[in-house]
Formats: sequence, structure tokens, C-alpha cells
Amino acid sequence: TTQVPAAPGTRTLLRHPMSWVAMVLAVGSAAAIVVFFLFPYYVNDLNQFPLDEVAGGMHDPKDLWPFSDEGLMGSVFSLGAFLTLLFGPALAALAVGCAGFDLWRSRGTHDGRRTTLGVLTLALSAVTWAWIVSPQGQALFSWMLD
Repeated sequence: TTQVPAAPGTRTLLRHPMSWVAMVLAVGSAAAIVVFFLFPYYVNDLNQFPLDEVAGGMHDPKDLWPFSDEGLMGSVFSLGAFLTLLFGPALAALAVGCAGFDLWRSRGTHDGRRTTLGVLTLALSAVTWAWIVSPQGQALFSWMLD
């Protein structure tokens, strides 16, 4: 049998898919929080108000742009915020589990790219979780639940 060599870099990139799956989960959860929580918070200048006021429901998200847009954008942001509220923290935790398992499984292989990707995934997930449990994160999650 003859083997056809893969394109340069392809084999290296796809050799450890769990590493990439974990990174995609971490980036996806962080990006969803930025787009569906932080972006509307700052665009509507809610950072001018105390977090207790924001979390208390004085500024209902459905009355603020982009959620108030009656077109596609309002629907996308409403659905995106709801899904982020439900799955964002779980995806960040799942990314930690996948990256941790992948790092454990690859111990002793001296695969620098895989280790770097795993450590970056763990760091991004840790930052995401630090924000979620921060006062601002808790206030914005309460704001969206209102």
C-alpha cells in the first residue's frame, strides 16, 4: 500500500482533536458572554449605574438595544443571551475538564503545542469563571434573568 502524505501542518493540527475541542468550548463561552452580556451592558451605558441597580431590574434588557430591536437582531440577541445564560458556564467548565484530561493523557509526551493549547484553554476558562463569579458577572446574570 502507498500512503499519501498529508498537507504540511495538517497532521499536526488535527492530531489531537480533544485539545482543539476544549479550546473551541472555552473561546465560545467567553465570546458569548462578551457579545450577549458585556456588549449590551456597555453600549447602553449601564456601567454608569451601580451594579445593584442593574441587577435589581431597573433597566430591563428587553427595553434596551439590541434586545429591543424588532427585527432579526433583537431575536438573535435574546436567544443568544438566553443560551449563554443556560450553557455558558457549563461550556467553560466542560472546557476545563476536556483540557485537563487531555493534558493528563499527554503527560510525558513532550508535545509543546498540545501543552500550550491546554494551558491556554485552562487559563481562558479560569478567566471566564472568575468573571462569572465576580460581582459584575453575578449582576449581569441577574440582569438577564429579570
